[in-house]
Amino acid sequence: MPALAQNAGPRVVVVGGGFAGATCARMLKWLDPRIAVTLVEANQTFTACPFSNEVIAGLRDLKEQQFGYNKIADDRWSRHSIRPRRVDPQGRL
Repeated sequence: MPALAQNAGPRVVVVGGGFAGATCARMLKWLDPRIAVTLVEANQTFTACPFSNEVIAGLRDLKEQQFGYNKIADDRWSRHSIRPRRVDPQGRL
């Protein structure tokens, strides 16, 4: 609540930038641009799930399923390339 009292706006941290995490971070920012969204992910790319069956069947190369975060970085959310060791919700760390 102190951040809201100071007009800082809401803050959200998404831990894990796979298909779901990257989509979550992007949609949160799209739904409300005032939300400060931070994505914590160790990898430089994520592998998308749609059409992954074509990779298994040998009809599509795995590289075609992998994307860098720069393609969605224009949504003005930040990404930190670290591997979290623990999350402390009470300490907000």
